[in-house]
Formats: sequence, C-alpha cells, structure tokens
Amino acid sequence: MIEALFSPRLILAASLYLALSLAALVLLEKLGERVAEVRVTHFLLAHMGVPLVRVLLMLLFILLTLPVLLDQPQLPGLGHLLDNGHERFQTLVNWLFVVSLILPLLPAIGRFTALILPIQGTLALAFLAHWAAADNALKLNLWPDLPTLGGIVLFAVLGHRVSALLAHRLGLDVRHQLHIADADEVIGQTTLLVFQIPSLLLYGLYLGRQFTALQ
Repeated sequence: MIEALFSPRLILAASLYLALSLAALVLLEKLGERVAEVRVTHFLLAHMGVPLVRVLLMLLFILLTLPVLLDQPQLPGLGHLLDNGHERFQTLVNWLFVVSLILPLLPAIGRFTALILPIQGTLALAFLAHWAAADNALKLNLWPDLPTLGGIVLFAVLGHRVSALLAHRLGLDVRHQLHIADADEVIGQTTLLVFQIPSLLLYGLYLGRQFTALQ
C-alpha cells in the first residue's frame, strides 16, 4: 500500500485533481456570490451544480488512477471499459450524482460528512471493478470484509480531520488572496479527496487481490 501511495501516476493525478478542483470550486463560489440574491439559481448551483462538478472531478481522478488503486496494471483501457454499448459512463455519473444528493439527507450519514466521499469513491471503484471483472468472465465480492471496512472508516475519518485542519489553517490567507468569503469550505472540499486516497486505495487493493486470485 505504501508503494502505491507514492506511485508517480497517483501523485500526478492527485496534483491535477487539486489544481482542477481548486479552480472549479473558486469559480463556482464566485458565481454563487453573484447570484446570491436569485434564490432559485443559487439553490440549484449549490445543491446540484457543485455536487455534479465534484463528482466529475472525483471520477476523473479514479479513472486516471484505476490500475494503481486496484494494483492491476494489465487492466484494459478505460475507453474499452466504459464504452461497450451499455452506457456505463452515464450510469456511473448518474449513480454518483444521486448518491451525492441523497447521503447528506440521511440522519445516520448526514451527521458524519467524512463518510460521504469515501462512499462515493468506493461505489465508483465497485462499478469499475465489477465491469472489468465481467468483461473477463470473473465475479468479484464487492462488499469489503470487516478489516477492510474498518480501515476505510478509520482512514476516512482521519482524512476528513486533516483536510478540515488544513482548511482552517489556510482559510484566512486564501480568503484574502482569492477574495472569496467561504475559503475554508473551498480548501476543505479541494483537499478532501487527496486525504481520502488511503481509504480508496485500501478498498481498491481488496478488489485487486480478488482479480489476482481469480485469474
């Protein structure tokens, strides 16, 4: 796992994600300030536009790093994996977007926002691993065992704490430099996925070991 965390591909994808996420969230934050008085537009932007952008960026990161996350460098190209006539990409985006809207409303999970992104990430990995396995006539157990599940939850909570601490430390400087009011939220949401990589990697390696055993 340590070797995978320092994979050049993973580091490059994380850097790209940080740059794109920061730019996108800052633009959306500024746009939200401009339309703050138009309640319907502001609501749609905050509750649909922002979650959709975050889903797409997270999915981009996972797609770029899938061979590393699963420890399966021989996986077929993503074009083949997603474009096989079954509208897999649309299905994946739709599911992740719906999950991003529903999870915060659930009392059990809405109180623990640290779990929302790992749930989305593991769901995306589950879809992609299932499709890759199906294309090779393999069947995976997508539900993690207890040690893996416990590790995912532990890394998810720790990652959330670290990103929140970083956002608090950098929020004031970013607020002055970028002239946005909710700088803490922007920094927290930008860095959250990076600090959730261990939880995604833990689940991905769990799935990857099954690939290796079944092949």
